[in-house]
Amino acid sequence: YFAPEAEAIAARYLDALAAGPIIDFATLAGVLRDRLRHPPPCTRSAFAGPVTLVSGDADPLCRVDVDAAAWRTVFPQVECRVVASGHMVHVETPPEVWFDPAVTPRA
Repeated sequence: YFAPEAEAIAARYLDALAAGPIIDFATLAGVLRDRLRHPPPCTRSAFAGPVTLVSGDADPLCRVDVDAAAWRTVFPQVECRVVASGHMVHVETPPEVWFDPAVTPRA
C-alpha cells in the first residue's frame, strides 16, 4: 500500500496491526463482497459543490487515470491531484498535502 519513500510510516502501521486489530477484516470482506455483487451506478451526481480526488503516485491498487475518469462521470467538477504517496495518502502524508480547509467546507 505504501510508497517506497514511506518505509518508516509503513513500519509503524505494521506495528499497529501486530499490536491488535485496527481493521475489522470480516466487515471489510463483507463490504467488498457486496460491492462486487452490486457495483454502484456510475451516474452523474446532483451535487454541484467542490470535489477533490487525491491519489498517490505510487499507489499499487488504484490507477490514477482510471479512477479520475470514473469520478469525472459522477462529479464532472472534480479536481484531481496526484501527490507523492502510495495507497494510504492520509496515513503517509500530513493533512496539508491532501486536505485544504480553505477549499473544503466544514460541516
